[in-house]
Amino acid sequence: MIQCVNKNNVTVLSLRRAPKLHGCVSKYEDVKNHELQKKKFIGFYDRRAGRRLKHYFLRTAYHRNHTPHSEKVYKSYAEIFDQFDKMFVIFRDVLSYKPVFKQYFNQMLIEMFEDRIMYAEVRMNFLPLYGPRNATYPAKVALRLFLKIVKEFKAKHPGFLGIKIISTASKEETTQHIKERIKQHREFRKIYPDIFIGFDLIGYEDESKSLYELSQILLKASDLSLFLHAGETNTHLSPIDNNVMDALLLRAKRIGHGYSISRHPLLLDKIMSKKIPIEICPLSNQIFGLVGDMRTHPAAEWFARGAPLVIGNDNPGRWEAKGVSYDFYFALMGIAPEYASLGTLKKLVWNSIEYSELSKMQRRTAFKILKREWDTFIKRVGSLLH
Repeated sequence: MIQCVNKNNVTVLSLRRAPKLHGCVSKYEDVKNHELQKKKFIGFYDRRAGRRLKHYFLRTAYHRNHTPHSEKVYKSYAEIFDQFDKMFVIFRDVLSYKPVFKQYFNQMLIEMFEDRIMYAEVRMNFLPLYGPRNATYPAKVALRLFLKIVKEFKAKHPGFLGIKIISTASKEETTQHIKERIKQHREFRKIYPDIFIGFDLIGYEDESKSLYELSQILLKASDLSLFLHAGETNTHLSPIDNNVMDALLLRAKRIGHGYSISRHPLLLDKIMSKKIPIEICPLSNQIFGLVGDMRTHPAAEWFARGAPLVIGNDNPGRWEAKGVSYDFYFALMGIAPEYASLGTLKKLVWNSIEYSELSKMQRRTAFKILKREWDTFIKRVGSLLH
């Protein structure tokens, strides 16, 4: 593996030399006996030995991105998000290496299944891949490879119903880039209409374009189903805080985070009357410094009022969390009212399917599996109490 430093003083790891693509302002350096490690690295993924967690690359990944007592190091939301953003820059090109891409997403499915996730709607993009001997592959190859990985995983795990995709673009990108992402989404949706379910604009809201500024692009793309990040901010009555209002005006099917919605009581009434679910991500909100004590999370009010809520995990791998169980735990034990019970947990779990983009037939299948799994879970809980 090799590395260089880009103009933002961020180290970029890769398995190829592409200085313009990486934005290098330094020469490439070998990362600890480059040729030997590259040989092991490629073999590691080609042999599907995904559980060898002591491999050099994974140790490197951990030490480069782990910050003990991060709350003492990063004093603001902006500082935390800047560090978070750098993680993508560091590893993006490594994850675009075809053998790594395959193992990475296979491992993602394994961790989902181990966490008893039977279906997921994932926000993701597909970028060109590269491989051994300078081979390159367009984004559509990455998509086909991903779908093949999911298909093979489903065949081996009958209880897993699969994945649907919400395409994304960053609000921090140029309008031209966003238009290109929308174009790619349409092309992929035309081929796989049951897989590509919608579009979202992501990124650090406080320093990004507001939804109002980007509204003309989205209004012209009226064929898109929107699942919009909005209100992931502590600002009040700013253009960014108004994103939650604009998400509603743009007819978003779900609102991601929605942290600032409680500052707009009439807006919350409208969300509830239209049954627009809010995707809450407790761990992410705490890690980014939006909330310290989970008991003060604005979703506590949403629970009390019976707002439509679903639990999301945002980017769990970035903070060493697997699956969505951690977020369910914090939602139930930290945010939900004291009288919350297994009934509350069941409602949150059922909401995951109720507000999903599964077809009616797929939803019936999902609820059937879910009921069977829930009954088994309740029996186990009951046996522990006797």
